[in-house]
Amino acid sequence: VSDWSSDVSSSDLAAIAAGVAGYVTPAAAQNLIQNGGFETVPTGVATGYQIGTGLAANSASSTALPDWATGSSGIGCMEYGANTGQLLCGPNYGSPASTFTTYPGQSPNGGNAIALDAGTSYQFKISQLVAGLTIGTIYSLTFYQAASQQAGYGGVTSDDYFQVSFGSPAGTTTINSTTMVLAVGSDVAWQKQTMQFTANATSETLTFLSDTATSAAQPPFVFLDGVRLIPEPASIGLMGLGILTVGTLRRRRARRAAGSPVPGAPPISGAPPISGTTPISGTTRASAAFH
Repeated sequence: VSDWSSDVSSSDLAAIAAGVAGYVTPAAAQNLIQNGGFETVPTGVATGYQIGTGLAANSASSTALPDWATGSSGIGCMEYGANTGQLLCGPNYGSPASTFTTYPGQSPNGGNAIALDAGTSYQFKISQLVAGLTIGTIYSLTFYQAASQQAGYGGVTSDDYFQVSFGSPAGTTTINSTTMVLAVGSDVAWQKQTMQFTANATSETLTFLSDTATSAAQPPFVFLDGVRLIPEPASIGLMGLGILTVGTLRRRRARRAAGSPVPGAPPISGAPPISGTTPISGTTRASAAFH
C-alpha cells in the first residue's frame, strides 16, 4: 500500500479543502425537524389554544399540534405571536381567561411558541419521529427556551427545565436543558440551548418533557421555540474529506496508469520526454508539460 500523501499534490489538497468547506457550510444543512418553529397550526384556529386531543381540557379549543405527537395528560399551550394579552392557552382557557404573570415575548426565532406546564402533576411532553439519520453521525440540536408563571398563584421560586430525549429501541440519550430560576410572579428571558446526540438508528424519536426541580412550584410554564436538528459540521466534514480524498487518489492513479502527466507531480528521474513536447530553456520537463 503506497503512502497516500505522496499521491496528493498541494493543488489536490487545496481542492479537497475547498470541497470540505462546501460540506460544512451551515446554510446547506437541512433542518430535520418538521414545524420546529410551531408556525403550522390547525386550520381554522385563529387564536392560541390548549394542545392535545382527548385531554380533560378547560376549553373546546383543545386540539392537535401539527407534526408533533403529544402526551395524554398535563397542560400544553400554543401561544400565537407576541401574545400582548399574556393569555395562557388563548382566550378560551378558563373563565375568565387565564394569563401569565409576565410574558417573555417572542423568541429570537419569531412567530409562535409553545408553553408547557412544568408542575409535578401537570407535566406535558411533545415528540417527533425524525427520519433520514445516518447511524454513528453526531447531530446538533438547538432550540430556545424561556419560562413564566400562571397568574393568580404564589408558591416559591422554582428551577425549571426541559428533559430532552433522543433515541430508538437501540438506545436513548436524555439531556436536561439549562435550569431556569423562575421567581414568583416573574419570567425568564429566552435563551438558546445546544445539545449533541449520536444516531443509533436511521429513525429516532425526539422528545421534550417539561419539568421542575421544585415540587412546591405553583404552576411554572416552560416555553419552547425554534427547534432545529442538523448533522454536526465536524461529522459532515469528515465524511466529505474521505469521499473527496478517495476520488482524488483514483483520478491521479488513473492518469499515471494511462501515462498522462499528473498536475503538480515532481518529475520522475530518468523518464523519457513526453511525446510531442519540446523542452523549454530554463525549465524542467514537468513544468513545461504543466504550462
